[in-house]
Amino acid sequence: MSDEQIKIAVAEDHSIVVEGIKTILALDATLQYVGCADKESDLFYLLQLNDPDILILDLNLGGVNGFDLLDKIRKEHAKIKVIILTMYNEPAFVRKAKMLGASAYLLKNYSSDELLDVIHNLNTEIFQTSKGVLATDPASDFSSPFSVISQLSPKEKEIIKHVAKGLSSKEIADELFISIHTVETHRRNLLKKLKLNNTASLVGFAYENKIVDR
Repeated sequence: MSDEQIKIAVAEDHSIVVEGIKTILALDATLQYVGCADKESDLFYLLQLNDPDILILDLNLGGVNGFDLLDKIRKEHAKIKVIILTMYNEPAFVRKAKMLGASAYLLKNYSSDELLDVIHNLNTEIFQTSKGVLATDPASDFSSPFSVISQLSPKEKEIIKHVAKGLSSKEIADELFISIHTVETHRRNLLKKLKLNNTASLVGFAYENKIVDR
């Protein structure tokens, strides 16, 4: 990063969070807010257009797995420092963010001073975390809904989307060119993996976690 203003972009789909970040950045004359993206397609255009020094990245951007985005960003824009911003205080997430090349892991209950301190210390090689972030215990496992979603296969996500549309197992099988038995197996495994009781709860989970749009 240069001695000039530090350019900061934001990837976040909740406008109230973006406005909060903008307000905090405006407190520091050395920082320049250069724009926000609320979906993947806009994010990479934003990065290419503005070439920011720092990206503040939500882990659940419009229902897209933030870890996939982080991996792609580090490959295509290696010079950008990435601050993960999330509500998920899970050791497995912190560990994965660090492994994929993020520079910091910040919880959404951060203070303005904390955000500014993190930004100004990104020129070090130390991986920064919010106060209160759980230790990155290698034995810890994923437990929150979003962390489980991050482990779903593309086929499982397809099954959920079709179930949410009200399709029967036979209709899903015809749509995906697989057997009814395979569909039923996926449905049972999904209920078990997501710790849900029935199809109605699976549909509700799909909408609540943006796997499908309302």
